[in-house]
Amino acid sequence: IRIPTSGALLGAVAVLAILPATARAQALDARWLPWLGCWQPAVEATVGSDDRLVCVRAATGEGGVEIVAVSGGAILSSRTLLADGQPHDLTDGDCLGWQSARFSGDGSRAFLRSDLTCEGGAKRTASAIMAVASPAEWLDAQSVGLDNERMPRASRYRLAPESVWPEEFALPADRAARAADARLVASA
Repeated sequence: IRIPTSGALLGAVAVLAILPATARAQALDARWLPWLGCWQPAVEATVGSDDRLVCVRAATGEGGVEIVAVSGGAILSSRTLLADGQPHDLTDGDCLGWQSARFSGDGSRAFLRSDLTCEGGAKRTASAIMAVASPAEWLDAQSVGLDNERMPRASRYRLAPESVWPEEFALPADRAARAADARLVASA
């Protein structure tokens, strides 16, 4: 048996050399596709909140996503989610702990959990379900806890017009088309 090594090795190196660096750095888990882009709260805007967006983009090199709150073009907060079911370190203000994310068996919903201990010993917990309800609507149902008290909270987001997305969240045409298709499938 003859194993061609030099030709195969050169071919593999050539393929890697022509792949764009961004494609290698942003290997996105395809189950996140429905959430990519910028979303607006679906409730009537209150004074000063009409430019608030929640934007989702591929997290560099992890296969997960970065969820970013944006207002007036400024980033207010950012959180990276990796849906591997494992706890990942999380810092939120003066609170430290972990968060985890995983997908449902069919990949259409994301389940999130977090457990934080804050300065002074206060304990914050949360569990959430993220689901795409329609091609232009995202539901986020949460149970948020502080010490022994829990409160349900639901947020509804609608896909924002691309004209209001900050430039750094714009999707290339091929990824935008795949995200739109994924929203259709996820909402079925």
